[in-house]
Amino acid sequence: KKWGEQRLRRNYAFNVHNALQSRGFAHDVRPPFQDPDMRNCRTIEETTQMAYDHVESLSPRGMAAFWSLISKFLLKGNRGYYVKSTNTHHGQMQQQIMAQQLEKILFRTFDNIEAFNCEYLARITFSFARIVKNVGNPAKRPPKGIHHQILHSLLIGNNSSEKNHRILFRHIASASIPILPEFDSRYLSNLIYAYGLAECVPTFDDGSTYFDLLAIEAIPNLEKFNAQDLSNMLWSYAKVGASNPPLFQEVGDIIGARNNLDEFNSQALSNTAWAYATAEESHPQLFNKISDRIVSLNTLGEFTSQGFSNIAWAY
Repeated sequence: KKWGEQRLRRNYAFNVHNALQSRGFAHDVRPPFQDPDMRNCRTIEETTQMAYDHVESLSPRGMAAFWSLISKFLLKGNRGYYVKSTNTHHGQMQQQIMAQQLEKILFRTFDNIEAFNCEYLARITFSFARIVKNVGNPAKRPPKGIHHQILHSLLIGNNSSEKNHRILFRHIASASIPILPEFDSRYLSNLIYAYGLAECVPTFDDGSTYFDLLAIEAIPNLEKFNAQDLSNMLWSYAKVGASNPPLFQEVGDIIGARNNLDEFNSQALSNTAWAYATAEESHPQLFNKISDRIVSLNTLGEFTSQGFSNIAWAY
């Protein structure tokens, strides 16, 4: 297994590196590291400017923190943005400056991606997945808004036959392979969930996928996964259509063997049922456990209409 991972990584990294170089995503690494304190930043502009001013000294921790903040600001609508329009010369200049700054920070991030540990790889992958999900589906027009337009152009691209974010996610996968055995259940689940959220399935030359490798690492450690970790992982495999019967069987056995499913909230229950139905994986014991848990609830108020719909459809 170890030899196989090394072989996969060597071939995979070579192909990804060539793709990144052709897009300008491969540069020299320049240590040492010294991170600015971005905790008090209130806008994307402020955060980007601070990170850009220290771009040559950002550590993996600093880079992960930066992209996490960007994803959070996007979800919150980036309140306090001071450039109201790009129709003016000033607005266009501000947009161009921010685009150049974000591009530089992105280059720097992937210059150093192989120095990231499990925590920072999981964090940055999840942040990129949230950003990609937020700035628009690659098959559709980018949503309106300066930040969305810049990040859509940078992370997804407009004219390329292969979208930038797929190359970036393949590069992250390549960097993670040598240290996958070091991922604990939380970080591994978050990593898998990020790829599901981004709907990205990196493939290898032998026909296997990154999700195949992730399952190999997850299955021996499933007892350590909590309810949310398990449901998010199953949801991701079903979302991207990554078939893995051994994983679904093992997870179903583990959940079905529990005395109760008190740890499973409404979302975890509906996501789990939906994942098995979508993946066309049968596990009667698991579904009996889920139905028993739902019947035992004092109230069904926690379930959303979508949650009810998913469970009904799954059964």
